[in-house]
Amino acid sequence: MRSMAITVLSAALLFGCGDDDEGDDGNGGPGDAAVDSGTRIDSGVGLDSGRPDASTDASLDGGVRSASVTLASKSNSTVTGSATFTRVSGVVELNVTVRGASPGKHGIHIHQTGDCSAANASSAGAHWNPDMHTHGAGESTSTHLGDLGNITIAADGNGTLKISKAEWTLGDGAASDVVGHAIVVHANEDDLTTQDGDAGPGNSGGRQACGVIEAD
Repeated sequence: MRSMAITVLSAALLFGCGDDDEGDDGNGGPGDAAVDSGTRIDSGVGLDSGRPDASTDASLDGGVRSASVTLASKSNSTVTGSATFTRVSGVVELNVTVRGASPGKHGIHIHQTGDCSAANASSAGAHWNPDMHTHGAGESTSTHLGDLGNITIAADGNGTLKISKAEWTLGDGAASDVVGHAIVVHANEDDLTTQDGDAGPGNSGGRQACGVIEAD
């Protein structure tokens, strides 16, 4: 009898140990927790997954990612075009495309007022110059914030311009915000030195195309 009792007790102990091992692997025990945790990390789902990059997410500072412009003909010209402002790694980049212009260089600027309703675009006002700098080349940090220099037009009447400025912002309402102003393409080449006169800063002449900068 004593031998039989020992045998039964041993079998019971072995059966109980088998149940505990099975629970760890398939019923939410510590083994499952470790495997599940590893699965989440390997699949890329974690605390940092999907977080926006601070260098490109304009919502972090109340701005927007991009803005666009449609350039309409003014002063009885045939000049049209488009432009986009895009925030790239903390710097605002401008890309302009112009069509229907005469070959050569044409002054192009951001003007103060986002109003292109006048037939000669005079409603766009003067150059955008919140820092009250002198007029000059578009790449300089000591000139008008709206100075873009010249756009070169090919024989087919088309041209492009790409320029970026770390000082520009997009849609944040700051003095440096390009949104709400206007881009103007002029009839003449900007000489990059003339400060004032009948033909305006840069002696750029008439306004042949104008478009308001609008947040996307």
